Amino acid sequence: MDKINIIVVIDMQNDFINGTLGDDDRIELPSKIKDFLVEHDDFKCFFTQDTHFKDEKSCESSSLPKHCVKESDGWKITDELTCYSKAANTVEKSSFMAGNQLAELIRAACGNREDVEIWLCGVCTDICVIANAFLLRREFPNAKISILSKLCMGTNP
Repeated sequence: MDKINIIVVIDMQNDFINGTLGDDDRIELPSKIKDFLVEHDDFKCFFTQDTHFKDEKSCESSSLPKHCVKESDGWKITDELTCYSKAANTVEKSSFMAGNQLAELIRAACGNREDVEIWLCGVCTDICVIANAFLLRREFPNAKISILSKLCMGTNP
């Protein structure tokens, strides 16, 4: 039986690409991720979606510009990846880490098998991508977990 490959696409939302927290370096990232998804169409795909609210008061909202306000254009998954996110399981997260919901969805998709490989990509590598890698390491101690560095962007070069 072949191993199960999982891809987790972290926060590929408009505000992180060309919005409030975006920059010119990220413009090409969605097409690179799309190419990977096309080439690896046998992977089980999951997305996270950073989700905040207009009047939110949190540690994150006090240190970062307002971003990814639910139902705003900045909150939406970038157009290039929308068809993949609609076909995948998408987890809304209110902080850097997706929490147990992501792990539960992956576990359900794997049927508790041990031969799982999890790949992560997206933004921001040094915050959300790595936080979710740690979460998945805790939940799947025997899985091979890899960050696709060419398909990630951090908060700075």
